[in-house]
Amino acid sequence: MRRLFTIIAGLLFLTVVPLLSREKRDSLSYAVSGTVLSSYGDTPLEGVHVATSDGFYTVTNEDGFFSVKSSSPVSRIDLSCPGYLSLSVSGEELKADCILLRLVPVSLLLKEARVVDGNPRVIMEEAYSRIPKNYPAVTEIHDFFYRETVRKRQSYIDISEAVAILQKRSYGNIDTWGDRVAVSVGRRLVSPRKSDTLGVQVLGGPVQGVTLDAVKSRNFLLASEEIGKYDLEMLSPAFVGDRMQYVIRITPRAVLSEYPLYNGLVFIDRETLAFTRMELSLDMSDREKATRMMLVKKPPRLRFTPLEQTLVISYVPDPSDGLYRLRYMRTSFRFRCDWKKRIFSTNYTVVNEMVVTHRRDEPVEIKWKDAFPENASLGKQMSFFEDPDFWEAYNIIEPSESLEHAIGRLKKR
Repeated sequence: MRRLFTIIAGLLFLTVVPLLSREKRDSLSYAVSGTVLSSYGDTPLEGVHVATSDGFYTVTNEDGFFSVKSSSPVSRIDLSCPGYLSLSVSGEELKADCILLRLVPVSLLLKEARVVDGNPRVIMEEAYSRIPKNYPAVTEIHDFFYRETVRKRQSYIDISEAVAILQKRSYGNIDTWGDRVAVSVGRRLVSPRKSDTLGVQVLGGPVQGVTLDAVKSRNFLLASEEIGKYDLEMLSPAFVGDRMQYVIRITPRAVLSEYPLYNGLVFIDRETLAFTRMELSLDMSDREKATRMMLVKKPPRLRFTPLEQTLVISYVPDPSDGLYRLRYMRTSFRFRCDWKKRIFSTNYTVVNEMVVTHRRDEPVEIKWKDAFPENASLGKQMSFFEDPDFWEAYNIIEPSESLEHAIGRLKKR
Protein backbone atom coordinates (compact mmCIF):
# COMPACT_ATOMS: atom_id res chain seq x y z
CA MET A 1 0.00 0.00 0.00
CA ARG A 2 2.87 2.34 0.64
CA ARG A 3 3.63 4.72 -2.17
CA LEU A 4 5.69 7.68 -1.16
CA PHE A 5 6.48 11.26 -1.83
CA THR A 6 9.50 13.22 -0.64
CA ILE A 7 9.33 16.58 1.03
CA ILE A 8 12.58 18.46 0.49
CA ALA A 9 11.76 22.13 0.96
CA GLY A 10 14.35 24.45 -0.54
CA LEU A 11 16.11 21.69 -2.52
CA LEU A 12 15.62 20.49 -6.07
CA PHE A 13 15.09 16.79 -6.66
CA LEU A 14 17.46 14.62 -8.62
CA THR A 15 14.68 12.08 -9.11
CA VAL A 16 13.58 11.73 -12.72
CA VAL A 17 9.80 12.07 -12.92
CA PRO A 18 8.37 10.89 -16.25
CA LEU A 19 6.00 13.37 -17.84
CA LEU A 20 3.58 12.57 -20.59
CA SER A 21 3.51 15.02 -23.44
CA ARG A 22 1.57 18.11 -22.44
CA GLU A 23 -1.89 17.63 -23.87
CA LYS A 24 -3.54 21.01 -23.76
CA ARG A 25 -7.32 20.72 -23.56
CA ASP A 26 -7.96 23.81 -25.68
CA SER A 27 -11.51 22.58 -26.17
CA LEU A 28 -12.33 23.52 -22.55
CA SER A 29 -13.27 27.04 -23.57
CA TYR A 30 -16.49 27.36 -21.57
CA ALA A 31 -16.47 27.99 -17.84
CA VAL A 32 -18.71 28.73 -14.89
CA SER A 33 -17.41 30.23 -11.64
CA GLY A 34 -19.13 30.77 -8.34
CA THR A 35 -19.12 30.69 -4.57
CA VAL A 36 -21.09 28.20 -2.50
CA LEU A 37 -22.40 29.12 0.95
CA SER A 38 -24.52 27.41 3.55
CA SER A 39 -27.98 28.92 3.69
CA TYR A 40 -27.66 28.64 7.47
CA GLY A 41 -25.20 31.35 8.44
CA ASP A 42 -23.79 32.08 4.97
CA THR A 43 -20.55 30.23 5.77
CA PRO A 44 -18.39 29.10 2.80
CA LEU A 45 -18.66 25.39 2.02
CA GLU A 46 -15.44 23.55 1.19
CA GLY A 47 -15.33 20.29 -0.77
CA VAL A 48 -18.66 20.70 -2.55
CA HIS A 49 -18.75 18.51 -5.67
CA VAL A 50 -19.51 20.53 -8.80
CA ALA A 51 -20.34 18.74 -12.06
CA THR A 52 -21.35 19.95 -15.51
CA SER A 53 -24.04 18.08 -17.41
CA ASP A 54 -21.42 16.81 -19.90
CA GLY A 55 -19.12 15.22 -17.32
CA PHE A 56 -16.51 17.72 -16.10
CA TYR A 57 -15.89 18.07 -12.38
CA THR A 58 -14.22 20.04 -9.63
CA VAL A 59 -14.71 20.85 -5.93
CA THR A 60 -14.93 24.12 -4.02
CA ASN A 61 -11.89 25.39 -2.12
CA GLU A 62 -11.84 26.46 1.53
CA ASP A 63 -13.37 29.81 0.53
CA GLY A 64 -16.29 28.01 -1.12
CA PHE A 65 -15.11 29.14 -4.58
CA PHE A 66 -15.04 27.01 -7.72
CA SER A 67 -14.46 27.33 -11.45
CA VAL A 68 -15.43 24.44 -13.72
CA LYS A 69 -14.54 24.31 -17.42
CA SER A 70 -16.35 22.36 -20.12
CA SER A 71 -15.99 21.51 -23.81
CA SER A 72 -19.41 22.98 -24.63
CA PRO A 73 -21.61 25.79 -23.31
CA VAL A 74 -22.54 24.89 -19.74
CA SER A 75 -26.29 24.37 -19.60
CA ARG A 76 -26.45 22.97 -16.07
CA ILE A 77 -24.27 22.34 -13.05
CA ASP A 78 -25.06 19.96 -10.20
CA LEU A 79 -23.78 20.47 -6.66
CA SER A 80 -23.67 17.96 -3.82
CA CYS A 81 -22.19 18.00 -0.34
CA PRO A 82 -22.55 15.77 2.74
CA GLY A 83 -25.23 17.16 5.03
CA TYR A 84 -26.82 19.38 2.39
CA LEU A 85 -29.50 18.98 -0.23
CA SER A 86 -28.26 18.66 -3.79
CA LEU A 87 -28.72 21.65 -6.06
CA SER A 88 -29.04 21.92 -9.85
CA VAL A 89 -28.55 25.28 -11.52
CA SER A 90 -29.37 26.04 -15.15
CA GLY A 91 -30.43 28.83 -17.47
CA GLU A 92 -29.64 32.51 -17.24
CA GLU A 93 -28.06 32.29 -13.79
CA LEU A 94 -25.04 30.47 -15.26
CA LYS A 95 -24.23 33.45 -17.48
CA ALA A 96 -23.11 35.64 -14.57
CA ASP A 97 -19.38 36.21 -14.11
CA CYS A 98 -19.47 34.67 -10.64
CA ILE A 99 -22.66 33.15 -9.32
CA LEU A 100 -23.59 32.92 -5.65
CA LEU A 101 -25.20 29.67 -4.54
CA ARG A 102 -26.58 28.53 -1.20
CA LEU A 103 -27.08 24.93 -0.13
CA VAL A 104 -29.76 24.00 2.40
CA PRO A 105 -28.69 21.82 5.36
CA VAL A 106 -30.70 18.61 5.40
CA SER A 107 -31.06 18.70 9.18
CA LEU A 108 -33.25 21.80 8.89
CA LEU A 109 -35.78 19.76 6.90
CA LEU A 110 -36.05 16.83 9.31
CA LYS A 111 -38.92 17.38 11.71
CA GLU A 112 -38.13 14.28 13.72
CA ALA A 113 -35.24 11.89 14.15
CA ARG A 114 -35.12 9.12 11.60
CA VAL A 115 -33.77 5.88 12.98
CA VAL A 116 -32.31 3.25 10.69
CA ASP A 117 -32.09 -0.24 12.14
CA GLY A 118 -29.51 -2.76 11.07
CA ASN A 119 -26.45 -4.69 12.08
CA PRO A 120 -23.45 -2.57 11.03
CA ARG A 121 -21.23 -5.59 10.40
CA VAL A 122 -23.84 -7.24 8.18
CA ILE A 123 -24.32 -3.98 6.26
CA MET A 124 -20.55 -3.61 5.77
CA GLU A 125 -20.25 -7.20 4.54
CA GLU A 126 -23.15 -6.77 2.12
CA ALA A 127 -21.70 -3.50 0.81
CA TYR A 128 -18.36 -5.24 0.34
CA SER A 129 -20.01 -8.03 -1.67
CA ARG A 130 -21.67 -5.46 -3.96
CA ILE A 131 -18.48 -3.67 -4.94
CA PRO A 132 -18.27 -5.44 -8.34
CA LYS A 133 -21.86 -4.35 -9.04
CA ASN A 134 -21.66 -0.75 -7.79
CA TYR A 135 -18.31 0.24 -9.31
CA PRO A 136 -16.81 0.01 -12.84
CA ALA A 137 -16.14 -3.48 -14.17
CA VAL A 138 -13.75 -2.37 -16.94
CA THR A 139 -10.50 -0.42 -17.08
CA GLU A 140 -11.08 3.33 -17.17
CA ILE A 141 -8.93 6.41 -17.69
CA HIS A 142 -9.54 9.61 -15.73
CA ASP A 143 -7.99 13.07 -15.70
CA PHE A 144 -7.31 14.49 -12.26
CA PHE A 145 -5.78 17.51 -10.59
CA TYR A 146 -3.39 17.10 -7.66
CA ARG A 147 -1.96 19.61 -5.19
CA GLU A 148 0.40 19.07 -2.28
CA THR A 149 1.41 21.76 0.20
CA VAL A 150 3.90 21.81 3.07
CA ARG A 151 3.58 24.30 5.90
CA LYS A 152 6.22 25.03 8.52
CA ARG A 153 4.15 26.25 11.44
CA GLN A 154 1.66 28.47 9.59
CA SER A 155 3.88 29.42 6.63
CA TYR A 156 3.88 27.59 3.29
CA ILE A 157 7.34 26.42 2.28
CA ASP A 158 6.52 24.02 -0.59
CA ILE A 159 3.63 24.04 -3.08
CA SER A 160 3.35 21.55 -5.95
CA GLU A 161 0.53 21.05 -8.46
CA ALA A 162 -0.04 18.70 -11.37
CA VAL A 163 -2.56 17.53 -13.92
CA ALA A 164 -2.30 13.77 -14.25
CA ILE A 165 -3.99 10.69 -15.67
CA LEU A 166 -5.34 7.88 -13.53
CA GLN A 167 -5.75 4.35 -14.90
CA LYS A 168 -7.98 2.02 -12.92
CA ARG A 169 -8.79 -1.57 -13.73
CA SER A 170 -12.07 -3.24 -12.86
CA TYR A 171 -13.19 -2.89 -9.25
CA GLY A 172 -13.86 -6.62 -9.43
CA ASN A 173 -10.10 -7.12 -9.02
CA ILE A 174 -9.00 -7.28 -5.42
CA ASP A 175 -5.60 -5.72 -6.05
CA THR A 176 -4.26 -2.56 -7.70
CA TRP A 177 -1.82 -4.22 -10.07
CA GLY A 178 -2.13 -2.37 -13.37
CA ASP A 179 -3.60 0.74 -11.74
CA ARG A 180 -1.23 3.58 -12.65
CA VAL A 181 -0.73 7.32 -12.61
CA ALA A 182 1.06 9.43 -15.21
CA VAL A 183 1.78 13.14 -14.79
CA SER A 184 1.03 15.34 -17.79
CA VAL A 185 2.14 18.77 -16.57
CA GLY A 186 2.94 20.40 -13.27
CA ARG A 187 4.62 23.23 -11.42
CA ARG A 188 6.39 23.73 -8.09
CA LEU A 189 7.35 26.56 -5.78
CA VAL A 190 9.67 26.14 -2.77
CA SER A 191 11.10 28.36 -0.11
CA PRO A 192 14.74 29.33 -0.80
CA ARG A 193 15.54 29.75 2.90
CA LYS A 194 18.09 27.30 4.20
CA SER A 195 16.24 27.15 7.51
CA ASP A 196 13.22 25.71 5.69
CA THR A 197 15.17 22.71 4.44
CA LEU A 198 13.71 19.41 5.67
CA GLY A 199 14.53 15.98 4.29
CA VAL A 200 11.60 13.67 5.17
CA GLN A 201 9.68 11.03 3.26
CA VAL A 202 6.05 10.35 4.20
CA LEU A 203 3.14 8.45 2.70
CA GLY A 204 1.23 10.11 -0.13
CA GLY A 205 1.86 11.73 -3.49
CA PRO A 206 -0.01 11.66 -6.82
CA VAL A 207 -0.28 7.85 -6.62
CA GLN A 208 -2.56 8.09 -3.58
CA GLY A 209 -5.51 7.77 -5.95
CA VAL A 210 -4.29 4.19 -6.41
CA THR A 211 -2.84 3.27 -3.04
CA LEU A 212 -5.45 4.85 -0.75
CA ASP A 213 -8.59 3.97 -2.71
CA ALA A 214 -10.06 1.83 0.06
CA VAL A 215 -12.81 0.36 -2.13
CA LYS A 216 -10.39 -0.70 -4.86
CA SER A 217 -7.45 -1.72 -2.64
CA ARG A 218 -9.58 -3.66 -0.22
CA ASN A 219 -6.71 -5.12 1.84
CA PHE A 220 -6.30 -1.55 3.12
CA LEU A 221 -9.51 -1.53 5.20
CA LEU A 222 -12.59 -3.34 3.94
CA ALA A 223 -11.47 -6.97 3.57
CA SER A 224 -13.00 -9.26 6.20
CA GLU A 225 -9.66 -9.91 7.88
CA GLU A 226 -9.13 -6.15 8.19
CA ILE A 227 -12.60 -4.97 9.21
CA GLY A 228 -12.63 -7.77 11.78
CA LYS A 229 -10.06 -5.75 13.73
CA TYR A 230 -12.63 -3.01 14.35
CA ASP A 231 -15.66 -2.46 16.54
CA LEU A 232 -18.57 -1.14 14.46
CA GLU A 233 -21.32 1.17 15.68
CA MET A 234 -24.39 2.34 13.77
CA LEU A 235 -24.90 6.10 14.08
CA SER A 236 -27.82 8.30 13.10
CA PRO A 237 -28.36 8.42 9.33
CA ALA A 238 -26.94 11.23 7.24
CA PHE A 239 -27.50 12.56 3.76
CA VAL A 240 -25.03 12.96 0.93
CA GLY A 241 -26.95 15.18 -1.44
CA ASP A 242 -30.52 13.84 -1.46
CA ARG A 243 -29.58 10.25 -0.67
CA MET A 244 -29.81 8.79 2.81
CA GLN A 245 -26.71 7.05 4.09
CA TYR A 246 -25.93 4.48 6.71
CA VAL A 247 -23.21 5.95 8.93
CA ILE A 248 -20.97 3.43 10.66
CA ARG A 249 -18.31 4.39 13.16
CA ILE A 250 -15.19 2.21 13.16
CA THR A 251 -12.98 1.95 16.23
CA PRO A 252 -9.85 -0.23 16.58
CA ARG A 253 -10.29 -3.28 18.76
CA ALA A 254 -7.71 -4.19 21.37
CA VAL A 255 -6.07 -6.72 19.05
CA LEU A 256 -2.49 -7.39 18.14
CA SER A 257 -1.61 -5.62 14.91
CA GLU A 258 1.79 -4.83 13.46
CA TYR A 259 0.49 -1.57 12.00
CA PRO A 260 -1.81 1.16 13.35
CA LEU A 261 -5.53 1.08 12.56
CA TYR A 262 -8.01 3.87 11.86
CA ASN A 263 -10.80 5.64 13.69
CA GLY A 264 -13.52 7.14 11.58
CA LEU A 265 -16.82 7.09 9.74
CA VAL A 266 -17.91 5.00 6.76
CA PHE A 267 -20.92 6.19 4.71
CA ILE A 268 -22.94 3.61 2.76
CA ASP A 269 -25.83 4.48 0.44
CA ARG A 270 -29.01 3.04 1.94
CA GLU A 271 -30.50 1.93 -1.40
CA THR A 272 -27.51 0.72 -3.41
CA LEU A 273 -25.27 -0.25 -0.46
CA ALA A 274 -22.36 1.48 -2.18
CA PHE A 275 -19.54 3.00 -0.16
CA THR A 276 -19.84 6.75 -0.78
CA ARG A 277 -17.52 8.43 1.70
CA MET A 278 -14.90 7.67 4.34
CA GLU A 279 -13.55 10.03 6.97
CA LEU A 280 -10.62 8.37 8.73
CA SER A 281 -7.88 9.28 11.17
CA LEU A 282 -4.88 7.13 12.05
CA ASP A 283 -4.86 5.77 15.59
CA MET A 284 -2.03 7.56 17.41
CA SER A 285 -2.17 5.57 20.65
CA ASP A 286 1.07 3.81 19.67
CA ARG A 287 3.40 6.52 18.37
CA GLU A 288 6.01 4.02 17.25
CA LYS A 289 3.53 2.20 14.99
CA ALA A 290 2.20 5.51 13.68
CA THR A 291 5.73 6.61 12.86
CA ARG A 292 6.38 3.40 10.92
CA MET A 293 3.19 4.02 8.94
CA MET A 294 3.79 7.69 8.17
CA LEU A 295 7.56 8.00 8.00
CA VAL A 296 9.75 6.36 5.40
CA LYS A 297 13.07 8.19 5.68
CA LYS A 298 14.67 10.97 7.67
CA PRO A 299 18.14 12.32 8.42
CA PRO A 300 19.85 10.39 11.27
CA ARG A 301 19.90 13.31 13.71
CA LEU A 302 16.31 14.40 13.09
CA ARG A 303 13.65 13.39 15.61
CA PHE A 304 10.20 12.77 14.10
CA THR A 305 7.03 12.81 16.20
CA PRO A 306 3.71 11.98 14.46
CA LEU A 307 0.74 14.08 15.56
CA GLU A 308 -2.08 13.32 13.14
CA GLN A 309 -2.92 11.66 9.84
CA THR A 310 -6.39 12.05 8.32
CA LEU A 311 -7.93 10.73 5.13
CA VAL A 312 -11.14 11.69 3.31
CA ILE A 313 -12.30 9.64 0.31
CA SER A 314 -15.42 10.42 -1.72
CA TYR A 315 -17.21 8.31 -4.36
CA VAL A 316 -19.97 9.81 -6.51
CA PRO A 317 -22.51 8.02 -8.73
CA ASP A 318 -22.37 8.86 -12.44
CA PRO A 319 -25.81 9.78 -13.85
CA SER A 320 -24.93 8.09 -17.16
CA ASP A 321 -24.71 4.56 -15.72
CA GLY A 322 -25.35 4.80 -11.97
CA LEU A 323 -21.87 3.45 -11.12
CA TYR A 324 -19.87 4.99 -8.30
CA ARG A 325 -16.39 6.35 -9.04
CA LEU A 326 -13.62 7.90 -7.01
CA ARG A 327 -14.09 11.66 -7.22
CA TYR A 328 -12.13 13.29 -4.41
CA MET A 329 -9.38 12.45 -1.91
CA ARG A 330 -7.59 14.48 0.73
CA THR A 331 -4.82 13.37 3.08
CA SER A 332 -3.37 15.49 5.84
CA PHE A 333 -0.26 14.84 7.96
CA ARG A 334 0.83 16.75 11.03
CA PHE A 335 4.16 15.99 12.65
CA ARG A 336 6.87 17.58 14.76
CA CYS A 337 10.56 17.60 13.91
CA ASP A 338 13.56 18.70 15.92
CA TRP A 339 17.28 18.21 15.61
CA LYS A 340 19.17 16.61 18.45
CA LYS A 341 20.91 19.07 20.78
CA ARG A 342 18.43 21.80 19.80
CA ILE A 343 15.94 23.08 22.33
CA PHE A 344 12.93 23.87 20.16
CA SER A 345 10.96 21.66 17.79
CA THR A 346 8.94 22.68 14.75
CA ASN A 347 5.48 21.59 13.62
CA TYR A 348 4.83 20.74 9.96
CA THR A 349 1.60 20.12 8.08
CA VAL A 350 1.44 18.32 4.73
CA VAL A 351 -1.82 18.29 2.75
CA ASN A 352 -2.39 16.31 -0.46
CA GLU A 353 -5.60 16.91 -2.37
CA MET A 354 -6.87 15.41 -5.62
CA VAL A 355 -10.07 15.69 -7.62
CA VAL A 356 -10.99 13.57 -10.63
CA THR A 357 -12.01 16.13 -13.26
CA HIS A 358 -13.11 14.01 -16.24
CA ARG A 359 -13.55 10.43 -17.42
CA ARG A 360 -12.03 9.83 -20.84
CA ASP A 361 -14.02 8.04 -23.50
CA GLU A 362 -11.07 7.06 -25.67
CA PRO A 363 -9.08 3.95 -24.65
CA VAL A 364 -5.69 5.29 -23.53
CA GLU A 365 -3.32 2.97 -21.72
CA ILE A 366 -0.61 4.21 -19.38
CA LYS A 367 2.50 2.23 -20.19
CA TRP A 368 4.75 1.07 -17.40
CA LYS A 369 7.59 3.34 -18.54
CA ASP A 370 5.29 6.38 -18.30
CA ALA A 371 3.87 5.49 -14.89
CA PHE A 372 4.70 7.81 -12.00
CA PRO A 373 7.38 6.14 -9.80
CA GLU A 374 6.37 4.86 -6.41
CA ASN A 375 8.96 6.88 -4.50
CA ALA A 376 9.06 10.07 -6.59
CA SER A 377 7.79 13.56 -5.86
CA LEU A 378 6.72 16.44 -8.03
CA GLY A 379 10.30 17.60 -8.26
CA LYS A 380 12.93 19.03 -10.52
CA GLN A 381 11.10 18.80 -13.82
CA MET A 382 8.11 20.85 -12.72
CA SER A 383 7.65 24.37 -14.08
CA PHE A 384 8.00 27.44 -11.87
CA PHE A 385 4.92 29.44 -10.79
CA GLU A 386 5.49 32.17 -13.36
CA ASP A 387 2.70 31.72 -15.92
CA PRO A 388 -0.62 33.15 -14.62
CA ASP A 389 -2.49 31.20 -17.32
CA PHE A 390 -0.75 27.90 -16.60
CA TRP A 391 -4.00 26.07 -15.79
CA GLU A 392 -6.16 27.95 -18.27
CA ALA A 393 -6.96 24.80 -20.26
CA TYR A 394 -7.52 22.47 -17.31
CA ASN A 395 -9.95 21.90 -14.48
CA ILE A 396 -8.32 22.37 -11.09
CA ILE A 397 -9.17 23.05 -7.46
CA GLU A 398 -9.01 26.83 -7.39
CA PRO A 399 -6.41 28.07 -4.87
CA SER A 400 -7.84 29.69 -1.77
CA GLU A 401 -7.15 33.31 -0.97
CA SER A 402 -4.61 32.34 1.71
CA LEU A 403 -2.80 30.03 -0.71
CA GLU A 404 -2.70 32.76 -3.37
CA HIS A 405 -1.08 35.09 -0.83
CA ALA A 406 1.45 32.39 0.08
CA ILE A 407 2.31 31.88 -3.58
CA GLY A 408 2.85 35.62 -3.95
CA ARG A 409 5.18 35.74 -0.95
CA LEU A 410 7.26 32.78 -2.12
CA LYS A 411 7.58 34.22 -5.63
CA LYS A 412 8.90 37.49 -4.21
CA ARG A 413 11.64 35.57 -2.39
